[in-house]
Amino acid sequence: QIGVFTNSGTFKKSAGAATTIFPASTQFTNTNTGLVLVQSGSLSFTSALSVFNCSGGTLNIPSGSLTLSGGFNNSGNSSVVAGTLNLAFGLTGSSSGSLSLAAGVVLNHLGGTHQLNSGMTITGTGVYRLNGGTLSNSGAVSLQNLDLLAGTLSAASGSSDILTVTGVLNWSGGAILGPTSSGSVNISPAATFNISGGSNKTISRNIINSGTTTWTGTGNLLGGGSHTFVNQATGFFNVQTTSTLV
Repeated sequence: QIGVFTNSGTFKKSAGAATTIFPASTQFTNTNTGLVLVQSGSLSFTSALSVFNCSGGTLNIPSGSLTLSGGFNNSGNSSVVAGTLNLAFGLTGSSSGSLSLAAGVVLNHLGGTHQLNSGMTITGTGVYRLNGGTLSNSGAVSLQNLDLLAGTLSAASGSSDILTVTGVLNWSGGAILGPTSSGSVNISPAATFNISGGSNKTISRNIINSGTTTWTGTGNLLGGGSHTFVNQATGFFNVQTTSTLV
């Protein structure tokens, strides 16, 4: 049985430290006036058949967490103003429009695949943390802060598949991949790209650096296919390691 919920007001979990679990095949839509508020414990959509849609609105998770294990789709101007949003192992879905992550917010991508569609922007001083699975983009998108710890930062097959980082990209694990004809990861003039850690990392996508790139740690960069690192006139590439680009 499919449960369909549409929230245009306030949906609140406020009592107890336990986790509230929605049944399989739940379809939950938060509209542009909707507020999902988790004040205690955790709220979880554990089934891979569940779907959580944001057509705008606000997610506020000051205590506990909100975990989405099925589909997650953003189609409006949405914001996460506090807490941790987990995108878990059965995740599928895509995002367009915009998503704002306030200071201290972590969007924790643990598994599955999420695609950012052309024109999508993720802003704010919070962080999108890729810790498993795949984050891809189709067309030109921008993302302020990204931690790549594990999993794959990928792209579709077009030359217009450009991911622009406007804040900080921290890369300590995982891979940056893309077909030969795919677009690039662009580090904007005010942005920072930090490559660190002891694990080897695979790269097969063009990097266009107009900001500051710093490479530390003991991990090597392993090339996979045809790719180019372009240091633009405003770019600074600071190598503080004896590791190699293979």
